[in-house]
Amino acid sequence: MLSRPCNCHKGGSSSLQCHLNTGICTCKANAEGNKCEMCKNGTYNSDPNNPDGCSPCFCFGRSDVCSSAQGFFKSYITANFSRNNNYKIDQSGITRLTNLDYGDTFEINFTPNSFIKLTLEENFKGNQLHSYGQLLEMTMTFADVDSLNATWNVTLTNNKLQKAFFNIVPQPSLSSTQYHARLHEHYTLNNLTAYELQSILVDIESVEIHGSFKANGSVTIKVQLASASKSSDGEEVGYVENCTCPNNYTELSCGFCNSGKADRILMN
Repeated sequence: MLSRPCNCHKGGSSSLQCHLNTGICTCKANAEGNKCEMCKNGTYNSDPNNPDGCSPCFCFGRSDVCSSAQGFFKSYITANFSRNNNYKIDQSGITRLTNLDYGDTFEINFTPNSFIKLTLEENFKGNQLHSYGQLLEMTMTFADVDSLNATWNVTLTNNKLQKAFFNIVPQPSLSSTQYHARLHEHYTLNNLTAYELQSILVDIESVEIHGSFKANGSVTIKVQLASASKSSDGEEVGYVENCTCPNNYTELSCGFCNSGKADRILMN
């Protein structure tokens, strides 16, 4: 007897294998259907990179019905180190900090048992909900083997001083220059819910990059955050939500009253 292909949906299924007799696939938490091809109610945008399959509607807590907004394209917000008012530095044992490549790259020379905290404000402040589930990307080039003896993490803070903590992965390597934190609750070190993380992203005050070093070394860093915009350049994306709002609210995430005034008080 010839076996039939499983055809499990790449975004919604936790495995591309299926039940031998029924052909039913195993779905991620927010997906359903025999092939995991549908998002559960209250979620949208099936995505292979999403550990839950589909993203929960945020909608400022005013609706649980949403879909992918149309006409958005992948874009990036890049850290700018060219002016001191774009960032703050807290450091210990750092021997030299140098801006490179017109300010979007930073070189750090460090000594054993030192640390640095780069607090990025200007470029990342405000509503970054479009970055939910996406990557905070760091391009890092390490000078030598000793430079690899370091740990990196990132902290997102909103105006209410609520925080989300993430590790930067993978482990430092001379053979790799691409590192990241995926901004999804599954990867938060402080075990946030989706709504808690989204509530931080919608009102970002700062992004902090922390590096701790165990030996002498040097590294260059570039930081960018994946987002989405109406610009028609690049890849069209489905990770921006479009909520079905109550009559007295409007905007993609129900963030405004129909009067046109912002009403971004989060619902419990």
